[in-house]
Amino acid sequence: MLPLLNASGMGSKQQGALVGKCIEIMELAHGSKFAFLLSGLPPHRIHQYLDLLHKSLESERQVVLKKIMVTLKQSGDDEFTSVWHVVKSRVPALASLAS
Repeated sequence: MLPLLNASGMGSKQQGALVGKCIEIMELAHGSKFAFLLSGLPPHRIHQYLDLLHKSLESERQVVLKKIMVTLKQSGDDEFTSVWHVVKSRVPALASLAS
C-alpha cells in the first residue's frame, strides 16, 4: 500500500489519514491477520508502515492500535518473532503499548 500511496503523489497527512481509516477497518474485519500481513514485508517497510500507522491514529483511536500491538506481541512469541523484533527495535513507542 505504501508504494502505491507514494506513487499517487499524496502528501504525508493524506497518507496518514488514509492508513488510519484502513487500519480501523482492517482491525474490525481481520485484525488477527495483522502479524501475517506484516511478516511479508522487509524490516524497513514494517518500520515505515508502523511509523505511519502510529502517526495517523488520533488519540481517541489509540485503543485500536493498542489492541493490534497486544495481538502482535502475543503472536510474536510464536510464528511472527521477526515482526515483533522489528517493532521492538525500530518503533519502541508502539511496542510499549503492548505492555
